[in-house]
Amino acid sequence: MMGRNWRVFLSFAVVLHLLAVAAEPLRFFSASPVKFASEDARLLRMVTQRYSDFMYLSHGYSFFAPNPGPSHLLECEIAPNSNVDLAAEPPLDRPAFANSSRELSKKSSWRVFPDRRQDRPRLLYHRFFMLSEFYHTHFAPATLAEQSKLDTAIVEQWKQDRRMYEQLQKSILANLEGKHLNHEISLRRVEHALPSEYQIFVDRWKMTDPRLYLVLPEGDASASPERLLPP
Repeated sequence: MMGRNWRVFLSFAVVLHLLAVAAEPLRFFSASPVKFASEDARLLRMVTQRYSDFMYLSHGYSFFAPNPGPSHLLECEIAPNSNVDLAAEPPLDRPAFANSSRELSKKSSWRVFPDRRQDRPRLLYHRFFMLSEFYHTHFAPATLAEQSKLDTAIVEQWKQDRRMYEQLQKSILANLEGKHLNHEISLRRVEHALPSEYQIFVDRWKMTDPRLYLVLPEGDASASPERLLPP
């Protein structure tokens, strides 16, 4: 028969595991548009963080939830600088949803992560898909709204989140710059919205309709998206 100490230990371990399982979704669903979770959810996540990370319980709930919402892409514009012979550079196509009204270098090449036409096998597509969602999930605005600056806790949390986001951005840029020497690279987060039932059954929109793609702003999180692709 199991001793009392073992029963107490196993009960404690089960409770800890259940709290760790619940910590990440509670933090995610209680977060505001600028990513600040409720104090109770934040405290629970902080207590269980090491165990959650070790057991890989901090999944991307924004996608695997019952109502996953839009997906997010990473659009990369790769433009040659003055050290590149433009006459020798072949022109490359823009993404299908790129806004033709923008003034862009005719020699700019484009890469979108993920891209089901290029990223094969499927596992590679999935890795890039997780990368773009991870990058978007860690987004922190370049500036805070004036009312948010009055709360020192929010300001400190924003500084940490912004630092993490900028480190991710620098890492992605460094990887691309290593593959595209003498080129200037810019990144944009693109949201791929889900069409409504009316748009599908009445307007006959496809899932890849360009009107469903939206470039997200890098400034204040409360700002409106910059533009619809295409207008």
